[in-house]
Amino acid sequence: MFILTANQMKTADGYAIHTLGIPGATLMGRAAQGIAETIAEMTPGPMGMNCATFAGMRVAGIPGALMANLGVLAPTLTLTLVAAACFERFRKSRGLTNILYGVRPVCMGLIFAVMLTLLDGTVFQAGALHWQSLVIAAVGAVLMFKWNWSVPKVIALSAALGLVLVR
Repeated sequence: MFILTANQMKTADGYAIHTLGIPGATLMGRAAQGIAETIAEMTPGPMGMNCATFAGMRVAGIPGALMANLGVLAPTLTLTLVAAACFERFRKSRGLTNILYGVRPVCMGLIFAVMLTLLDGTVFQAGALHWQSLVIAAVGAVLMFKWNWSVPKVIALSAALGLVLVR
């Protein structure tokens, strides 16, 4: 990876535009995409929020970042509020009850599929059973389902067991 000075970048852009025939807008788009991907990798959270924060900060400082984030969240928040209002209105509806009854197994299937995906690479590594991870998962499941431990406590204990058992 190279870090170019402003003059070196200007020369490289000129070569790409005039010699290679790459439009300047394409170069700018690729640069913006690279910046967005770099920010997304450096900061926690979804890429849309990271890009909105970055763009908002560059344009109008902290108020710009807040407004840009609000703009990213507004559609989701609006749809969630509409769905909540409809749910309350039709809560006792037989049709909605039947729909939710049908959706429940689909949700369980999706959760099970995610669980199987997460098992590959943790409990099963390179096709072999990783017994330490299996012990940690079993202890966590027993503590949550039999003794009603909270998720943060189980995560903390799992991390501690991982430090002890997995080397």
